[in-house]
Amino acid sequence: MSLIYLTLTAVLLGSAVVAQALPVKVYETGRAFRGTDAQPIVVIPSTGTQYFYVNGYKVGGRPWADAVFKEVSAAGTKYLSRTYNCAKATWRNLGEGPSLSTMSLSIGDLRAVADQKVPTRGVTHALAKFACGL
Repeated sequence: MSLIYLTLTAVLLGSAVVAQALPVKVYETGRAFRGTDAQPIVVIPSTGTQYFYVNGYKVGGRPWADAVFKEVSAAGTKYLSRTYNCAKATWRNLGEGPSLSTMSLSIGDLRAVADQKVPTRGVTHALAKFACGL
């Protein structure tokens, strides 16, 4: 197992934009991880929304991570499936839904699964950092 820290730099319309990759553990072979409901990994104090890690998978030899999170809020419970390219600091939405069995059926538009940059702060960043650090 090795820990990789990468920095990516891009130039956009003449101004420098720096996108820093997330710290990631890379394993020789694929590895599955299981979460717990005992401790939320992210809490939004203003709304009381909590995010829990359910399960995930790290692709062997690559800086990629798949993860399923559970969001618990006043509106109810929702499951989120995401995949992360930790070296490029990007993520894809693989599905959302009120249960694990329905979340994979929730993508109605292929644009919804396009790569998106991980922001430098917020819930999306915290979930990506957690998944990449497993």
